[in-house]
Amino acid sequence: MISSNADIALTELMLHAAHIGQQVTRIRGQGAAAQGQVRAEVDADGTLTGLSIDDALQGTAMRELARLVVEAQQAACAQAGASAAALRRTFTDNPYAASLLHQSAAAGMRAAQSKPPRAQRPYATESYDEPLPPGTVGPSDWRDDWDLPQRAW
Repeated sequence: MISSNADIALTELMLHAAHIGQQVTRIRGQGAAAQGQVRAEVDADGTLTGLSIDDALQGTAMRELARLVVEAQQAACAQAGASAAALRRTFTDNPYAASLLHQSAAAGMRAAQSKPPRAQRPYATESYDEPLPPGTVGPSDWRDDWDLPQRAW
């Protein structure tokens, strides 16, 4: 049985992880291109949440404008990613959390190594757009080895 001190520590760690998760969802990264004429904002996942393009770029070729938008978004993603990583480190740098994560990863590796490899059976991976000629084996015919139809010779 786990001692009550360990229970309390684990509960506190879980609350800390939940708090960090909430903080990560509020992260926004800002990036700019063309001396600030194109500005992008993204969330911690890199999803674009805001975009502004200065009117001075009105005559710019679409290809160049698209490149500037991508440049601004990439800068915003880099900023948001760095902020999220810093927040997550406050959790993973906790010695208790690091120990639990290490034990969990080791247990997962042991479980994966203990499973015998599964026998692979052939299966069709391509879809067919047109009907197959009679007697041809297709994806719907790949059931069990003993159920495969015989090709007409």
